[in-house]
Amino acid sequence: MKAIRKFKKRKPKTPLQKLHDKCWTMAKKIIYLRDHGQCQHCYKRVEGANAHTSHVIPKSVGGGVRYILDNLKLLCYHCHINWWHVNPTESGKWFRETFPDRMRLLDEMPRRRSYRVSDLQEILEELQIEYEKLFSGGT
Repeated sequence: MKAIRKFKKRKPKTPLQKLHDKCWTMAKKIIYLRDHGQCQHCYKRVEGANAHTSHVIPKSVGGGVRYILDNLKLLCYHCHINWWHVNPTESGKWFRETFPDRMRLLDEMPRRRSYRVSDLQEILEELQIEYEKLFSGGT
């Protein structure tokens, strides 16, 4: 007789979790447009599951820069998993040399430990404005 598996029901997402999801989805769209659908390390065209939006400063270190667009870059799967995460010293140096202005901004930015719903609503509005600018071809 086969054992019957019982699956745990997922807890419903909180309003805060739902806003995090919306902000992350919008940030990924913006980064894809900003970086022209191209891996910023090897310059290959990426799409779908091969398009990885990656943090420069990890969420675990600087949670408050999670949705700061200067802290995000588009990488292909290979460069993200097999280079960025495997060679943090080399990849950090590469980012610092390739994007010195962005790195300077990140170095000077204060770190926030967590977000409130009102913070995320404001961030989502700002991301939507940025997306509209990029999508319509504006600067």
